[in-house]
Amino acid sequence: MKTKISILAILIASFAIISCNNSKNENKDMTVDNVDTEQAVEYQLILDKSVVNWSGSMSGLYGHTGTLEFKDGLLMIQNEKVVGGNFIVDMNSMLTTDADANYAMASREKLIEHLQSDDFFATSEFPTSSFEISGPSGDNLVGKLTIRGNTNDELIENVVVQDNGDEFTITGNLTFDRQKYGVAYSTGMTDKILSDEIELDIVLTVRKSDLMK
Repeated sequence: MKTKISILAILIASFAIISCNNSKNENKDMTVDNVDTEQAVEYQLILDKSVVNWSGSMSGLYGHTGTLEFKDGLLMIQNEKVVGGNFIVDMNSMLTTDADANYAMASREKLIEHLQSDDFFATSEFPTSSFEISGPSGDNLVGKLTIRGNTNDELIENVVVQDNGDEFTITGNLTFDRQKYGVAYSTGMTDKILSDEIELDIVLTVRKSDLMK
């Protein structure tokens, strides 16, 4: 009996990264503001200054954190407000950034390898994910998120645009239901242990001069 319990504990620990909490990301306002974008300017994403930070936990017991890099991106900004654009994330750039010094590198690599497998994000078949901005909604951005070839309307919330002189830095957070994107472990009982939501903190940096020459 002890052996069975130990095996189950290992399985739970391996898959805990997929969860954030048990609440559902539902009933959010996806209405796009009526804005005139004729004066909007396009800015290219600075890849080495932009990042997606992900975090996850199992029922709040413990968690993991990590990063994803971008492959490309273009934002339309007008009066220091994002009004359109898109960005593409490299799913094979996934890393862990856990602060726990006892979490061995081999374990980190094994975790990432499993997350990139067909059990979850299937990055060999779907190496990128993307977000196409439909438009602003107050302090949020409405858009279409695509993961594993599945596309749904999502909301980037608490968007802040910071003017840094030669650059703009845009931050926001997005929480999505993994089940809507087929990110579900094939063993039903194990999958039920995991929460459905994944949380992302997004940092986008664009250079003003890129497309204003």
